[in-house]
Amino acid sequence: YLGDGWLGTYEEDQLLLESERNVPAETTSAIAEVVAEMNRQRELWGEQNHNPHIYMNILFEEVGEAAQALNEFYFKKEPKELEHLREELVQTAAVAISIVECIDRDKWVRSK
Repeated sequence: YLGDGWLGTYEEDQLLLESERNVPAETTSAIAEVVAEMNRQRELWGEQNHNPHIYMNILFEEVGEAAQALNEFYFKKEPKELEHLREELVQTAAVAISIVECIDRDKWVRSK
């Protein structure tokens, strides 16, 4: 289950899952983790409607953390960093989708 009505009502979410049965299980699992991260972020900070420039900075910060984890894994041969990279990429995906949702809501805080 992708969440508590995150994509719609519980019933709509279930219909979406049923209609996407051709999606590989690993994709469904990854998407479920991204949605769980989005729910976690929403619980921490509520609905976010940042100025697009601010939101891009947040996204770039997440991408930077993912790049740092990749470098630690690749150059220092730190196996735990591969899991850290994955966690950072889930967070990056959650922020990216949140930006799209913010645009769709058309409620972002505009600069003056």
